[in-house]
Amino acid sequence: MNRRAPVAHTDADIARDARRESLGVLLSRLERKTLTATEAALLRAHVHVEIAERDHMDRMRRGLDRHRQEQQRRLDAADAAIVEAEQDRARAEEQLAEARHCIDLLHAVDASRVQGAQHIIDERDQALAAAGQCFEMAHEKRIDRQARRADAAEAYLARLHRAETYADHLAILGEHQGLTPEAARAAATFAVAAESQAAIGAEHERAHAIALATETARAHRAEALLGRVRAARYWVDVWTPLGMFYGLTPEQTGQEARARRTASERTADDRAKKAEAEAATLRGICESNKRAYVDAVKSLRVVEKRLAAVEAERNRERKHAIKASQRADTFRRRAVAECVTCACPREQHASRLYAVARARLDGLLDDMGRAASQLGTRPAHDVAEYLYAAIEHARKDQG
Repeated sequence: MNRRAPVAHTDADIARDARRESLGVLLSRLERKTLTATEAALLRAHVHVEIAERDHMDRMRRGLDRHRQEQQRRLDAADAAIVEAEQDRARAEEQLAEARHCIDLLHAVDASRVQGAQHIIDERDQALAAAGQCFEMAHEKRIDRQARRADAAEAYLARLHRAETYADHLAILGEHQGLTPEAARAAATFAVAAESQAAIGAEHERAHAIALATETARAHRAEALLGRVRAARYWVDVWTPLGMFYGLTPEQTGQEARARRTASERTADDRAKKAEAEAATLRGICESNKRAYVDAVKSLRVVEKRLAAVEAERNRERKHAIKASQRADTFRRRAVAECVTCACPREQHASRLYAVARARLDGLLDDMGRAASQLGTRPAHDVAEYLYAAIEHARKDQG
């Protein structure tokens, strides 16, 4: 079993290990909430470095994936080239076998056919020699004819250069085209008249009228085509006039109509699917709203029950407060009577009586607080403040 050689740690690996150890320490301090501002900045820097390193590794991984895919494509192309080369080799072997067979057939030809072929070759050589002589003679004649044409062209150009007027120029052109001098002069006169400003203006007006009539007819045809297209209910009715207008064949017109109809049906299907998805989403939202409404009604009923219980408890507390006030008045009158009968200091007797009333009131308020916490409501502080104020007021009146 081969063991892998230990990989030497680079400076980047050592720095990364140190950074991650520091990051672990900083995270531990963060959990204990003992992290200082400097350590927080260091933690943020470590996190940024880790994120950048992770992004770099992701980019490297994507690059390696692309390289692997490119290598796979090259490998597939090489396999295809190998297969094609093997097929070419097979075809070449077949052609080689056919060539060898043909060579064997040629070697098996009779000697008489070889002599006949040699006779044909001799006749061909004689015909080629005769054709060469004829070609040389024709070439000399063609050179003479071209020389005469060149001399005539030079004379014709010299006459054109010596012509003083445009009519003379046209007459020389007519003579060169085979006309008599009189006919050439008449043609030159007509040409000069045709190239006058009035003739040119009339020709331009005629061309403009023709172009205007053509464009008007095209506009009328386009409007008629547009009316037929607008009145069409199906794609066949749309593309029949369009095909006639653009010169399409019936097959091309039918293909275009079917393609548009298929695209329209596909668009309608997509819209229907989208509408169904939106309807399903709305139904889900309605169901969730109904459930939320039912939960809200239940919660409202629970809150109403708690409010009724709190109101009943508050009424009971008020009754207890009234009873406590009545008891305080009774205790005050009793204290006055006891002070008259027992001859003790009045302030001492009243203080003892108010202390007892205050202790009983504290116990009553504690019971009310426990009841309120069990019901999930806040204790009635206004009742407690009212009772304490009543006791202090009674003490001041007694004093």
